[in-house]
Amino acid sequence: MSEILIITEKKDNSAFEVGLWLQVLNKKHYFLYYEDLSDFSLSINNEDVNTIVSINDRFISGQTTIWHRRASIKLFDFNTSLTPNERIYLKSEHDNLLWGLEDVFKVICKKYIGGYNQEIQNSKIKNNLLAVKFGFNVPSSTVSNLKSKLTSKMSGVGKNKKRISKDLFRPVRINYEDYKKISAGTLIVKSNYLRKLAEHHFPIYLQKYIKKAFEIRTFYFEGKTYSMAILSQSQKSSKIDFRNAKINEMPRCIPFKLETDIEIKIGKLMRCLGLKTGSIDFLVNSEGTLFFLEINPQGQFDWLSKRCNYHIEREIALFL
Repeated sequence: MSEILIITEKKDNSAFEVGLWLQVLNKKHYFLYYEDLSDFSLSINNEDVNTIVSINDRFISGQTTIWHRRASIKLFDFNTSLTPNERIYLKSEHDNLLWGLEDVFKVICKKYIGGYNQEIQNSKIKNNLLAVKFGFNVPSSTVSNLKSKLTSKMSGVGKNKKRISKDLFRPVRINYEDYKKISAGTLIVKSNYLRKLAEHHFPIYLQKYIKKAFEIRTFYFEGKTYSMAILSQSQKSSKIDFRNAKINEMPRCIPFKLETDIEIKIGKLMRCLGLKTGSIDFLVNSEGTLFFLEINPQGQFDWLSKRCNYHIEREIALFL
């Protein structure tokens, strides 16, 4: 009998709502949460061409559809008593097993959508390079570990030549005993910021600042696109990036239809990256030119679905 496995986090409201639709559609399904330790076994042998995978006493087979929505599977409790070096070694073994397991799922399952590998291997640099290849405009950018190189990019920066900086992979969240360091998000880089750097420093990502008319968040799922315009210029805190918005200054969001040729380019880009789903960010400048910014393979879509009445959760449940 066909069944659906959803791998995610307990706080993922989008997956929860898809689960409600699966109940309405009478589709057998169950959740596997990252926070919970899972019982697991995998068997491969010469006598049986079938690979046998069992998770929490459920067999994964050709009748199983997996939607790997968020996070990964937890096969070991790293909170146990370990030395730092033991933890590093076992984590590398654990991650290698999970990477291989995703590829196994792609072979033996009826459908496999998403994946944690795609999230942790996601690269802004690679995505921007391929976006250019498929005909998108991208803001000019530089990544360098040389102070002199970044300073040269900032020289002569005037009103229309600003640079911004943001995280290459994920926001800073470093916890200490009595305080924590958190990313400032996307910010305008000032020349005096660079003066404090050593000549060789950790690589920094600089991108040309483009004065925008609005931003666009697009959710892509199995060939379909759902887009929303974010009127982020209406609030001071979100003018640089809508993700910088204060809770009481959330910008207005409205349904938006991308031009057909843009949707075709998105499809080509996502297929080239091997992505069946993901959230994509664009901006439109004051002249009406669209710029590709980034892709988040496990990006949120709950707010997009609700604000635009797209009912994406129902569409996903129907597909699964």
